[in-house]
Amino acid sequence: MPSCVLLLPGALLPARIAPDVLRAAALPVLGALLNGAQAPISNPLVATEAMAGAAHLAWLWQVFAHRSDLPVTAPYAWAALGGPALSTEVWRVRPCHFALARDHMLLDALADDAPSAAEIDARSAALRVAARDAGFMLQQFDHHWFLTRKTPWPVQARPWESQLGATIGPESVAGESQLEWRKLLNDVQMSWHVAGLNDEREAADRRPINGVWIDGGGRHQRLSPSNFHAVLADDEAIRGWALATGMQSTWVRPLQDHWPDSPRGDILAVLPDLLAAHRNEDWGDWLAALPALEARIERLIEAARGRGIDTVVLAATGRETARTVIKTDPGWRFWRRWQAPSLADWLAEPTDLSEPT
Repeated sequence: MPSCVLLLPGALLPARIAPDVLRAAALPVLGALLNGAQAPISNPLVATEAMAGAAHLAWLWQVFAHRSDLPVTAPYAWAALGGPALSTEVWRVRPCHFALARDHMLLDALADDAPSAAEIDARSAALRVAARDAGFMLQQFDHHWFLTRKTPWPVQARPWESQLGATIGPESVAGESQLEWRKLLNDVQMSWHVAGLNDEREAADRRPINGVWIDGGGRHQRLSPSNFHAVLADDEAIRGWALATGMQSTWVRPLQDHWPDSPRGDILAVLPDLLAAHRNEDWGDWLAALPALEARIERLIEAARGRGIDTVVLAATGRETARTVIKTDPGWRFWRRWQAPSLADWLAEPTDLSEPT
């Protein structure tokens, strides 16, 4: 029986605040789906602090690669963006803002003030020199940066998605070449500073583009065939994982409100509406994002039913955990039904997974 799988990153709330936050939430769609669904199943996904905050990537890496180590994202993002096949190791480079907060440094995505094409081009020359000195070649694809090298780089860098908003510290990078990684970041930062590339931004009271984050490195490999026949995701790496399982490119799309025209089978959508607010622990923004998320869920489920799919799998992730519920058409009676007293029974991230759920 094919399933419509909806992954909701950032939907699990810290258990201590979940009841209070959800008391102010209006969730008619999710509430209706939970009524009569299978009891939720909890799965710990994050074994190290390096992945905390990116539990959705850990969930998807297990689904597509059947692995539980640090996800390899860069070569798959390169492929999903249309980059040519490479036999080299590939790392992703993202421009960012390093923010000083008291006695520590934070990574800021600049999401609301992204660099223009001209700002990317102005910084590419210095980045290319620093990359070459570190043994890499810079690959610029539109406004995206990647680094390639023939030999493995023994570095485990904290994924961008989990480092955002977090302190840059000892857990941010590990491995034999971690000092080389730190030196490359420092060299880029200093070269941009000396060149005065942020003068115009600073004069306009805008956050400077004062550094890069390098992560996701590895080689592209074919992944085992997947049960999914359609995947919707804005994240290029996720789309790259789907493509690496042998899915046709027409079946793998950025997030939209309808499913690609694909053969009958399981379908997956990754809905990140709550992720930024969850990362920032801004529960007001989290609540404000719910109506649009619910509307998209309703449209995708309606479209799935138009394809003859009656089973809906809702997987919500938090900082370290996933909680999954399954809802089938009322005609199916082989699952034990679960009557949820409140949404907190699903959307509160458990703190002790040794206890039954």
